[in-house]
This record gives sequence, C-alpha cells and structure tokens, in this order.
Amino acid sequence: MSAPCKGEWYPQLHRREWLADLIVHGIGLVLGAVGCALLLANVSSVESPRIAVGLAIYSVGLMSMLFCSTLYNANRNPAIAHLFQRLDLAAIFVMIAGSYTPFMLSSVHEPIAWVVLAAVWAVAFLGVALNLIARWNAPRVYIGLYLLLGWAVVVVLDRLVREMSPEGVFFLAAGGVLYTVGVAFHVFKRLPFNSAIWHGFVVAGSACHFSAIFIDVVSA
Repeated sequence: MSAPCKGEWYPQLHRREWLADLIVHGIGLVLGAVGCALLLANVSSVESPRIAVGLAIYSVGLMSMLFCSTLYNANRNPAIAHLFQRLDLAAIFVMIAGSYTPFMLSSVHEPIAWVVLAAVWAVAFLGVALNLIARWNAPRVYIGLYLLLGWAVVVVLDRLVREMSPEGVFFLAAGGVLYTVGVAFHVFKRLPFNSAIWHGFVVAGSACHFSAIFIDVVSA
C-alpha cells in the first residue's frame, strides 16, 4: 500500500507502517485532547487573564497540529493529499509559536519576552502564509524554520532557568531534544516505520512541553 502522499514530504509506506503511524496519531490526539481539557479546566487557577489567554492559544496550536497531521497521514486519497499536507505544515508553525506563548507571558518578566514572542509569531504567520496562500512547496526549508523557531528559546533561556522550577526546565529541554532527535528519523526515509517513529518523538516532545506548562504555568 502506498503512503497518503507520494511527494517529497513522505516516502511510500507499507500498510503496516501506515497503520502504526495511524495508531501513534490516535494516541497523540487522545492525549492532546485530555491534556488541553485539563489545562482549560484549571485556567481559573492562573494568576492573570493574560496567562489564561496564553494557555488557550497553546491548546489551539497543539490540537491544530495533531488534528492536521492526522488528516494528512491518515488520508489515502492522492487528489487531496497536497491540501492536507499544506494544512499539516502550517499547523506546525502555529503549534511552535503557541508553545512559546504561555512561557513568555508568565515566566519571563522582561520586555524581551514580548520581542521574542512577536518574532516567533511573525515567523509562524509567514510559514502559514507560505503554505496556505503562496503554496510554496519546500518541506526541507520548513524543517529548518521549525528547528530555528524551536531553538530560538536560547535567547531567553537564562531567564527561564531562573524563573522556572527544575522540573519545568527539565521537561522544556527534554521536549526540545526529542523534537530535534526525531527529525533525524523523519529524514531517514529508508528506515522501516520511520514515519511512526518520527511522530512518536513528536508526541513525546509535546507531552514534555505540556508537562512544563502544567508545572510552571498552571500549578505555579
């Protein structure tokens, strides 16, 4: 059985690989939905409406990524694969920027937090526009932008370490490492089940960042 899309972004997948990838996506969707519901159920405990908005933005970004990725990777119709691919690529930008938002609004109490947040969202909106409006097909360029956006956190890393708990810093760093290591499995297309492995790293990285947010934004 071929993959949902035979383009540059994914190689052909055998049926077992496709099913494994679908299972990983299902697990991610369930965990994401439960986690976001838990965040929003505890939103009244945060110290300001601004942080509550940050949690809502994060939840929308995370679920958008998980849902659009599932649409694309579960799809078996080549006629609409490219549409779902563009949605998938665009949603990743929203997820990354959304993941920054709660931390910048709660843990970095300096003007640089707004600078970083504005820059990250500017690049994210550019990525969304390139995918959905310009329809620029450059997945490898997008991978580079994802990594650049994700690791831009080093600009405020010292401030985050100072303000966050050790557990929160651990989960924040672990999430970044998992996302980055997972990219190696994504680009190694000859590896059996590479797509399922890659998305497993994405789910694990998302879980780590959720944990950091819950520990240091919701429960702080």
